Amino acid sequence: MRIKSTLLLILVVIAIGNSSCIIEKYKETQLFDEYETQKGFGIFQVPSILFKLIFSLSDETEVPTELIDKIDLVKVLFFEQKSGTMKIQELDKSLRTKINKSDYTLLSRVFHEKDDISIFIIDKDSVIREVLITICSDKEYLCVNLVGELTKEEVMTAYEAINIKTIINTVR
Repeated sequence: MRIKSTLLLILVVIAIGNSSCIIEKYKETQLFDEYETQKGFGIFQVPSILFKLIFSLSDETEVPTELIDKIDLVKVLFFEQKSGTMKIQELDKSLRTKINKSDYTLLSRVFHEKDDISIFIIDKDSVIREVLITICSDKEYLCVNLVGELTKEEVMTAYEAINIKTIINTVR
């Protein structure tokens, strides 16, 4: 009986210790959830290790490896407008409403011919937790959400290293 009481006391102390030392983990936004079951959408998450591998194999990237190492998760939404799917304008309006309701701040927006490229960030306590890149064209919509812990300087370094013309040509 004494062993059970001692074991119970140890478990209670551990439980109290764990609850008092809980470090709040950042919970990323769930912008893409409602679109997962809809026609025309491709939504997937890329684990950080696979993302790092893809970037390490690319010859065209100028983004520093240290920056890529800080990205924990990559979420991608791809939509292609076809018959029987929602319209690009509807999707854009829906996502922009969600973005406005979240803690995103517009970092940059570029219009090139018929393409609209926007970069949003979520800045919490001087740490950028998310970078959301949206690319909207006539019939396609691409969103990339990078989750991690970045500084503004690191995001600007990555932004300057990205060739917007290459992105636009890739989307087409």
